[in-house]
Amino acid sequence: MLTMVRLLALFGACMVLLWLSLKLSTETERIAAIWPLNAIVLALLHRQSPSRWPAILATVFLASATASLTRGMSAYLAFGFAFANQVEIVVCARLLLMAPESVRFDSGRWQIRFFLVAALLGPLCSAFIASLMLAHARPMQDALIAWFLGDSLGMLLFAPALLIFGAAPDMLYRQSTRAQKLIASLGLGLALMLVFAQNSFPLLFIIPPALAWASFNLGLRGAAVGILATAMVAIVATMNGLGPVQLVQGGSGSQFYLLQAFLAFIALTTLPIAAALGQSAINLAETRAANEALKSARQTAEEAQQAALKYAQRYRDLAEYATDIVLRYGPGGVISYASPAIRILGVEPDDVIGTRVADLVLEEDRNSAQITIDALFQPSTDPQAARKEFRARAGDGEVIWLEGNPNIIRDPNGTPKEVVCLYRDVTARRAMEADLDRARVAAEKAAAAKAEFLANMSHELRTPLNSIVGFSQLLRDGRLADPRQQRYVDVIADSSLGLLSVVNDVLDYSSLEAGAVKLEQRPFSILKLANQSIESFRIAAEAKGLALPLKLDESLADRYLGDEGRIRQVLLNLLSNALKFTQSGTVTLSITASESTSAQDRLTFAVIDTGPGVPKHQLGALFDRFEQLDGYLNDRSAGSGLGLAIAKFLVELMQGEITVSSEVGQGSCFQFALDLERAALDAATESAPPSVDRRLRLLVVDDVELNRELVLAMLATSQHQVQTASNGVEALERLQQSHFDLVLMDVRMPVMDGLSATRAIRLNPKLRELPVIAMTAQALPEQIRECERAGMSDYLPKPMTVDALNAMIGKWGGVSGGESEFDEREVLERLRNRFLARCARELDLLRSRHSQSAEAVHDAVHRLAGSARLFGFAGVSAAAMRLDQRIGAAEEPEEADYEALIVALKALIEDPSDAAS
Repeated sequence: MLTMVRLLALFGACMVLLWLSLKLSTETERIAAIWPLNAIVLALLHRQSPSRWPAILATVFLASATASLTRGMSAYLAFGFAFANQVEIVVCARLLLMAPESVRFDSGRWQIRFFLVAALLGPLCSAFIASLMLAHARPMQDALIAWFLGDSLGMLLFAPALLIFGAAPDMLYRQSTRAQKLIASLGLGLALMLVFAQNSFPLLFIIPPALAWASFNLGLRGAAVGILATAMVAIVATMNGLGPVQLVQGGSGSQFYLLQAFLAFIALTTLPIAAALGQSAINLAETRAANEALKSARQTAEEAQQAALKYAQRYRDLAEYATDIVLRYGPGGVISYASPAIRILGVEPDDVIGTRVADLVLEEDRNSAQITIDALFQPSTDPQAARKEFRARAGDGEVIWLEGNPNIIRDPNGTPKEVVCLYRDVTARRAMEADLDRARVAAEKAAAAKAEFLANMSHELRTPLNSIVGFSQLLRDGRLADPRQQRYVDVIADSSLGLLSVVNDVLDYSSLEAGAVKLEQRPFSILKLANQSIESFRIAAEAKGLALPLKLDESLADRYLGDEGRIRQVLLNLLSNALKFTQSGTVTLSITASESTSAQDRLTFAVIDTGPGVPKHQLGALFDRFEQLDGYLNDRSAGSGLGLAIAKFLVELMQGEITVSSEVGQGSCFQFALDLERAALDAATESAPPSVDRRLRLLVVDDVELNRELVLAMLATSQHQVQTASNGVEALERLQQSHFDLVLMDVRMPVMDGLSATRAIRLNPKLRELPVIAMTAQALPEQIRECERAGMSDYLPKPMTVDALNAMIGKWGGVSGGESEFDEREVLERLRNRFLARCARELDLLRSRHSQSAEAVHDAVHRLAGSARLFGFAGVSAAAMRLDQRIGAAEEPEEADYEALIVALKALIEDPSDAAS
């Protein structure tokens, strides 16, 4: 809201202005010749928001009435004249200031609106009201004309200048320099002085050119100021008896009418002229700007054209020298462009225009190529899915491979219109891929050959070792009467166990490499583990005069969660190595604990010996496979060279690390660290069900009779109830007839093998939890996984020992193991004689094999392959194994293979002692 101070100031200003205006009155009725107040108030309203208009209008109304009253006018006339002026102001404000189009004197259309409203309609409304009030004093027509001329002239002279000063800056049109402003102002001032400073010469004609000059130099605002200045100078001069109007005859009234006419003329002509000049200036500026923009656009276009030509030349150079073929073709594959690289196909680019892409492809691939090209013009085709390879014939006649990489050009509707395709020669890449495929196939064959070799080696070694280890242990435990024979048996038993250790190391390493080893997380006693590991080597240490102390950290927990068996395997390996190379002094096992988290400890296992030590430059190779570091020893120690490599594998598999430190002549220290979670005592107790001394019902399934009898002999004194079966079918029948606690299942058998039999067992809901243990000489990782996939619970590798057999039965049967005590010599002799007697029958069957069934012949070969090695008959074993492998691989055996087996059998029957090895 306006403050009272501002309203009082407005009231005072209006009083002064009204007094000056009334002083110009020529008649007694005080009708002013020029009335500027309404124009000034209109300009003031233009600068204020409509919410302030009522206060301003009320103040002006009171000032107008008060001024009239002070000059002796009656209240009726004073308030009536004030009301007439208010009507004019309100009409002009409503129609001009509140119109949708803002105040724009630079617009001819708005100028016409201003003249119609401010110079005609508003003054006419005010004059009509005033003439009615003066009707008693003078003719209404005279009062109407006089009042209208004064108000209209006031609006024409003062309103434009005041409104323009409050309008937008873009109405100035010109940004004149100071010199231009000075010259224009001086010119107009000089003209006004020449015209109105004298009253002898009628020089009013000088004013319009001067105002036009000011308008040209100063723009619309300059024209408005010029009109206002001319009016004020003319009025002041006329009031003081100067100016050309003094030459008019007829009194002051005629002079003021002439002055009014002159001022109206310059107002009505100068403003349109200024607007026209300004518009022409704008048009000229826009034209110049358009010319500049056009010039800039032309320059940009020329630069773009040069760049396009440059890029086009680059494209032509790229197409000319590129080795890839670029083709552009439409529906059907009709070629519209071909790059020069097409010459590699023995054709020129111009020669293929109008032909089909498929015509360039080898005839065998032409239909496929055309189908691919046609698919590119389907709306939903993905060009990446159309990347295909085709054969084409090069210019030299060679067949090459081309790979197409298409890009689809679509119209505005997304419909495929053309295709630009890049064809690349991928002959070398395909040759490389073919070489890689051949190398991959060769590698797979090599891996398969390796696996087959290991499988055969496992079978070949474990089967004879089964009998050697088993019977030698039985002989040694029987204690022979002849000490020399007893020593021979002990040597055989120890050597067979050493050989078995080597075989186990090789197969364990293969299992680790293949990732077939799985860790078990079970609670175990660290004290029990340490004591068992030490006691395993107590006798060997005492035999060499070595001390074998055990040092345990007092902070060790009672039980930990981990794979006790794998930790024991690593400890036994390290202790065995230390005892092997240490000739005097001590071999110490130390276990310390340090807390790594609140729930687990870091256990450090250290085996420290006083042996010869290892040179520093050879420490890095200790954990490599097949390394024994014999350069500094007198002789090479027996072993596979895999023990430490297996230990490293196992430690890293358990997320630990193993290290070694050694000094030549001072001994060595092998240690490994594991993070193990502490286990509660009750959890450990619950997880290990107690072994009880009870008798089980066992089913032994093996197609080789001697193998079955060997297992029976090992279990002879265990008091377990044992039944046997010769194949999977018989085993299933036994399981249907009776209840069994455990099944020992051979894998390779005729009629139904162990894997198929196990799968059938698992399909029976009643037998789903029955433990089935694989007895096999094939203990490679993939063979073990195959047993697991078939549903077997565990595996017992051949050759078996009595301890291993009892341990497996105890593990899955929950019983304590027993000892085998019987006359092994009698068993061995009986089994050997039975085998030789059977060999005679098998020889007759093989000689008449053409009249026998293939199944009977195959069974005989398999029995010989599995039994001959038990007694060391290498010739018969090798010949039978060769035939058995061919039959198992679905290959047709050759007659020479049968003859080799027949010759070996004949030699064995004639002289068993010469055939044994």
